Amino acid sequence: MSDKIPVVEIFGPTVQGEGPNVGARCIFVRVKGCSFKCSWCDSKFTWNDHDSDVVSYEPTTLADLIVQKCLDTKCRKVILTGGNPCLYNFTYVLKKFKAFEISTDVETQGDLYPDWLDSIDTLVFSPKAPSSGMPDTYDKITEYIKTQISFPRKIAIKIPIFNTEDIEFSRKYAEFVNSISDKNKRSIDLRLYLSVGNSDVTTTASIRDRVLSDYESLLNRINEFPNHFQDVYILPQLHTLVWGNKQGV
Repeated sequence: MSDKIPVVEIFGPTVQGEGPNVGARCIFVRVKGCSFKCSWCDSKFTWNDHDSDVVSYEPTTLADLIVQKCLDTKCRKVILTGGNPCLYNFTYVLKKFKAFEISTDVETQGDLYPDWLDSIDTLVFSPKAPSSGMPDTYDKITEYIKTQISFPRKIAIKIPIFNTEDIEFSRKYAEFVNSISDKNKRSIDLRLYLSVGNSDVTTTASIRDRVLSDYESLLNRINEFPNHFQDVYILPQLHTLVWGNKQGV
């Protein structure tokens, strides 16, 4: 892990567009760098090693900056995203957030497990389905979740769906969530979210109609598998409905 944390953008308050806290008012911290390179990634600008907009912060400086932004805007939720935040050490940053009663979500594909993940309020795993061209992290994600059964926080598995193969991929995660939830309803808040994949992340035009049409199709497809998707949340990406592919909102 690097001592400094390279940040591409800090923006908000805005709203969380997907997952367990969809609609929540929050501030986003997007780091540079990712251990995956998904074909449909909507944040490929985080991969650029020569991006002049990247600022590398000491953890103390970054913590102070974000805490002040939270205080100024009366916003007490921060989303760590990327890229992959698990490439860096957020231990000090999270301690500072706790001192100011700021809650933190992290979004990661589940290939890396730094110790500071235990300090996260909402942990969102986003395993990459076949359409991404990246390897599955099922074994790592499920093994980690099994160690967290009695830990009082939200854990979510969020999978963008682009095609039939992705739906098939998500079925094993649905079965895992069902098995864990059935046995541990009172000790873990574990949920599965399927979101509509954004098939064109480059256009500057509105994509609202396409997203809603794809969302309707996804709803219909999931309903074909009632035995597998017994307890699943199916959502559009809220931010794409409002802002399309606009960055920093």
